[in-house]
Amino acid sequence: MNSNIYWPVYRSIESEIENLMFHIHVDDAHLNVYSAKISDLVMRCAVEIESISKELYKVNGGPQKEKLNYDEDALKFLNSKWKLDEKSVIISSGNCFLTKRELKPFQKTENRTNSNRPTYTWNNAYQNLKHDRVSSLKFGSVKYLFDIAAALYVLNLYFKEITFPLGSDSSAKTFDLSLGSSIFSVKLHRNFIIDFEKRYIKNIDFDECIYLLTFDDRSFEDLSKAFKLHMRITESEPQYDVLKELNKKYPNSDSFIDDVVIAQIDRLAQNGLWGKLNKGPISQIDVQFLKMKFEARINKGEF
Repeated sequence: MNSNIYWPVYRSIESEIENLMFHIHVDDAHLNVYSAKISDLVMRCAVEIESISKELYKVNGGPQKEKLNYDEDALKFLNSKWKLDEKSVIISSGNCFLTKRELKPFQKTENRTNSNRPTYTWNNAYQNLKHDRVSSLKFGSVKYLFDIAAALYVLNLYFKEITFPLGSDSSAKTFDLSLGSSIFSVKLHRNFIIDFEKRYIKNIDFDECIYLLTFDDRSFEDLSKAFKLHMRITESEPQYDVLKELNKKYPNSDSFIDDVVIAQIDRLAQNGLWGKLNKGPISQIDVQFLKMKFEARINKGEF
């Protein structure tokens, strides 16, 4: 989406949470500290979540319904598309001193009060505060505030859906993992072992990552053409398959592509092959590697 009307509201709430952290030392001992101010912030986050989840449901193809519930309909649908329950948020603020700094705000790990139905921790807090504020003040706690703010952060990122061009930065050193937040950060999935059938090889933490480091579409297309040309021309000749060599040598690479290509060229040169192959299709593979452009994109499960 081109703009996010929800983001300024989220950042305003964040600024109030930051201010709160100067009045409460946020560590494990104070997770259950509660107050009217924290309850108010939890409620405001919940109102935003209700609205933004329904909007995401509509624009991402959710079936039309006469009455749309934000949790049982909208979030359930979005989770089926994007595995929200697996997505991790990192508490990265220097004002937080919590032992557990990784949150998964869309996992249903708490039963609704007076029920055996599991729900999100923050949703249980919201429902209690909304329906019986006087008897539910304990739900306006630091723990529930961080859980619900993390959920709202994730939904805002999916609403914005911004792709960040990184040029030749294959290690994503220039990518801001906070994405504009002063409290939270995301996990970035990194893997550049290339498979032309699957295109993107997933590490074990793929579903936890809200953003993916990948190459742009043009780079992949150009590299794919060079690879296919090489395979056609050298079909009956001894193979010096650059991609197989890279995959074998760097099975867990975080995408040190420039260094890898240089090492590969050196190997060919040492074997007396580079002079022969430098003008052939295999050199085009190396050229395309060196020209590849990278980007960070939202993880919507398209790979």
